[in-house]
Amino acid sequence: MKEVISAKQFAILVFMNTLGTAVVFIPTIATRYGGENGWVTLILSSIAGLATIFIYIKILDNNNQLNFFQIIEGLVGQLIAKVIFVLMFLFTYISAIGNVWALSQFISLQILMETPAEIIALITLLSSLIAVRYGIESISRACEIFFPFTIVSLVLLTLFVLPEARMENIQPIMQFQQAGTFVGVIPVLAITFLELFYMLVICTSVNNRKAAKKAFFIGGLLAGFSMTIVTLACIAVLGVGGTLRHTYPIYVLGQNIRFANFFERIEVLVAFIWFFTIFFKVCTSIYFLNRTGQHLFNFKSYKVITIPLTIFAFASAITNFLSVLSDLKLINSTYVVFALFIGLIIPFILAVVRVFKKT
Repeated sequence: MKEVISAKQFAILVFMNTLGTAVVFIPTIATRYGGENGWVTLILSSIAGLATIFIYIKILDNNNQLNFFQIIEGLVGQLIAKVIFVLMFLFTYISAIGNVWALSQFISLQILMETPAEIIALITLLSSLIAVRYGIESISRACEIFFPFTIVSLVLLTLFVLPEARMENIQPIMQFQQAGTFVGVIPVLAITFLELFYMLVICTSVNNRKAAKKAFFIGGLLAGFSMTIVTLACIAVLGVGGTLRHTYPIYVLGQNIRFANFFERIEVLVAFIWFFTIFFKVCTSIYFLNRTGQHLFNFKSYKVITIPLTIFAFASAITNFLSVLSDLKLINSTYVVFALFIGLIIPFILAVVRVFKKT
């Protein structure tokens, strides 16, 4: 039975998946390149991200009855399509296990200090396994429920740190590190919008394909705006040095909240934001992995491989990532190249092929 979700649910999924791990790491990455112009880097990244979403949408043009895999095979043939699916599978797999381990390290280092990161990773993946086996409809409905909590947490975090903001921390604007401001768009784009290609699998499950394309833009736009505001708040409150010095600047931002001399240190708001966004990103990523595996091996149901894939993901997560610093190093090196190739170059070629086939 085909799973169906609404355009609104799809927009929320896009929002959650774009934020994901990025909401914690983006301020540091953008500030490293652009300095006090880090928030400008986020604006440019959001514009580039929306252009990327446009490319993704072009791939699905006028294919209201076909799913993602059938569309790609119709464009380039089964052999080349299988190569593309394998590459997308590998990239999404690396992204998923990286997200799981990043969340596990954050919780074990900042919140549950006595709990091993491996246990947190196991709990996260087991929860994701249950969600994926229930299907994308259940994931979308749960995401819709937790979306207001995420938005409220973001708004409260931003509003409560306003008294601590210093305008001199973001000045002068575009006077220094101009080249870095633009170069920083690449790594920011790599861990946000370029990972959204797997949302195309879910996009074909939306009950209204035309509304789904609009929802794709809305979700990306809202996520880009949120990341820009968070980065601006980090730089304005902590300064460039403070943002670079801390591994989790948004968490430190929450520690700076002081309201009416009694409402203080509610950095748990940040934890709420990241718990919700990264959990649904992991769920969506693993759903894509299972659907891709189902298509590659011609299984009747993707649920056949959910358990073994989860076991492999857990083993990979706890053995391939050593520390948060190694995660950041990967994001700024190999991962960027892989993301540009899988998330931008291949979709661009597919979109061009789509245009020529239409003409």
